[in-house]
Amino acid sequence: MRTTRMALALPAVAALLVATPAAAAAAQSYEVRLAPVNDSGATGTAILTVTDDGGMRVKVTARGLVPGVAHALHVHGDVTGRADHRCPGPDRDANGDGIVNTLEGSDDVAGIFLNLTTRGNASPKGAGDVSRMPVADAGGRLDYERSLPPSQVPAGIVKFVRNMHVVMHGIDVNGNDRYDDEAGPSELNPAATLEETSPANCGRVVGSTIRTMPEGGIETGTGPDDAETVGLFALGAALLVAAGAVAPRRTSRRRAATS
Repeated sequence: MRTTRMALALPAVAALLVATPAAAAAAQSYEVRLAPVNDSGATGTAILTVTDDGGMRVKVTARGLVPGVAHALHVHGDVTGRADHRCPGPDRDANGDGIVNTLEGSDDVAGIFLNLTTRGNASPKGAGDVSRMPVADAGGRLDYERSLPPSQVPAGIVKFVRNMHVVMHGIDVNGNDRYDDEAGPSELNPAATLEETSPANCGRVVGSTIRTMPEGGIETGTGPDDAETVGLFALGAALLVAAGAVAPRRTSRRRAATS
């Protein structure tokens, strides 16, 4: 009798073993290395995980940011199949003020798909609401994590996730550890400063997918010209670090990024 039960159970166990890897692989994670823009010195890493139900988990670690203030954080992208978008470089500084502002770099990174707030809706309509944006600590470090249900994730971002960019805003051109109006008002909102709304770092999805969301902290990004093998997150696949650093301004102070 025991032999008969075991014989009957083996096919079921085999089916379970075959089905389990497929179920585990349903959720796919993608790594984004964030390189400095506007000589901010801000680096980081973002992990975008598309869940099997069409939702998304986002995990971001950044260093070298303006301390104690909010930093707007967005996922930008394109759903027309274009794959030539990039992080804005110094050639996008149309007015020659030494800063690539958000509008000057908008053609490179495309439109906003997700507004990565700490609470509430993630719609792009709230992209200027800094009251819901993540805040860097006193050391300029920011750790962000949020799970978004399918109702808040446009279908296009799931299909074209490899064309997506992550952009973080907020720079400090005069090195006084705060946003001020020395660089002038924002081109997006005269009530805000240019420092507050200009991009601080940027990166696009590069290389192979990560099979699962990594546990614990995320390694911080390196400089914009580095390339390394990321064994922990990409299972040995070589990932190219996104490049987007802007030429330094004479009045700027490069922030030293801490890992």
